[in-house]
Amino acid sequence: MLSAFSDWVSSAADAVNKISDQSLDVVRKTGLIDALQNTELQATSTEATLIGEELTVKDFMTPPAAWVGSSDEWQWCIKAALNDPNTCAITPGMLKSDDDLWQEIHSLIAGLSKNGAATAVFTAPEAGVATKPTTVEPMNTMDGAYTPSADLVAFIQEHTSIYKIRSYVVPLFTSDEDYWLNLQWRLTLYRLCTNADDLLMVMQTLSKLPVCLQDIADAEKRAPENVAEANHAAAAKREAARVDNKKRDEDVGKEERRYGKQSHLADNSAYWNEMKQLHEAEQVKFSWLREMQDRAKKEMELARGNVKLLNSLVQRQEASSALGVSVSDSCKYHKVKLSRLIGDVCTAPEENTKGTVLDLESGPLFHELFQCNEDVKNVLQFYEERSQKDGSGGSLNAQALPISSSTPTTPNREATAASDACVSLSQPVETPTSTWTKAQSATSSAAEQSEAVSVSHTPVAFQKRDSEDDDNEGSFEAKLPWSMDD
Repeated sequence: MLSAFSDWVSSAADAVNKISDQSLDVVRKTGLIDALQNTELQATSTEATLIGEELTVKDFMTPPAAWVGSSDEWQWCIKAALNDPNTCAITPGMLKSDDDLWQEIHSLIAGLSKNGAATAVFTAPEAGVATKPTTVEPMNTMDGAYTPSADLVAFIQEHTSIYKIRSYVVPLFTSDEDYWLNLQWRLTLYRLCTNADDLLMVMQTLSKLPVCLQDIADAEKRAPENVAEANHAAAAKREAARVDNKKRDEDVGKEERRYGKQSHLADNSAYWNEMKQLHEAEQVKFSWLREMQDRAKKEMELARGNVKLLNSLVQRQEASSALGVSVSDSCKYHKVKLSRLIGDVCTAPEENTKGTVLDLESGPLFHELFQCNEDVKNVLQFYEERSQKDGSGGSLNAQALPISSSTPTTPNREATAASDACVSLSQPVETPTSTWTKAQSATSSAAEQSEAVSVSHTPVAFQKRDSEDDDNEGSFEAKLPWSMDD
């Protein structure tokens, strides 16, 4: 009996397998499996297409071509926008749903158009190059898929406040896709501005609550007031009844905490007013920074020209010629100017240079200024050595002096030297008789340098501006952390 039952089960299993094989053959012949595979491939291809454009740090931190302020000023405003929850959470569609607010935005963009600023549009710049203006209507581009690059993700994670805002609004108020869309769409309009005042005004307008969110914010704002009134009435009732109210206090506390944790987007006018006040306070810093950048770039350009010319004269064995002496004096003059610039940067308040291109530790312009000063020092030493050999009748095998220092200076080493310079410049200078004699000698030397520069290649505008400080040249040279003879 048992064996017969086992045979029946085996035959039934064989029949099922045979039917399954036949069904699979039929499905293959009809092409159903191929259709399913094609559908999966198309879905994968669609996902790859939806990845869209990649946003980078340069897209956010590079100012437009028409920007009249400094790059640090632009970056300061962009960081202020990234720290605003409304900017990150409110989508263009929400703004468009409010007719009055949308009309206000249109009027603002039209005002920028009249000023000739609304011709620039966001495109991904290459190697920090500002974008070229093109005539398009940026407010109509309210869709698209955007993804962050690895450097942009790292940038947000490094800035704690920006990272907290993103963690707050995603996914509570918006999705990850809409977060990047919100930023890209606003960035398109930000790049229409030419100065910080207009930019902050545009940022505040684009972060206003539309009617639908304003009603929610008003309701949430009234809720704690209603709870407070209820608590006051309950407290009076408890006092009159003189009963045990421990449980009731716990219930009221839970209700207060529930309203306190109620999440909603609020009006941020106070935030942007504070940002405008901070920007006004920062204007002094930005003005000083722009002035120092212009001075450093112009002085380095002039100094490098003289270094190149003096190096060429030495190679042609013309170091002792009248032109060689003149160019040498001009290099000494620019050495003093570069030293003064480095001293001004070192003695400036830390908040003026921290995190900027003139940062003593990581500022690229400051390191470039420091290296240019080293190049002038090296070429003067090279010139003195060749002049002595030429005057003594020795063999003169002039070789090209490298523009950069023979021993490359690392950023940490430059920062250490700059810090030493700050200490030297900040210490009081003792003035005994020997020191007074040295200062007098340095003053006369500075006067000779200034006279030699009149026949050198230094522009007249620089000579006129620098002549105002000639009276203090000796005292400044006496404070330098290095010797002028070098």
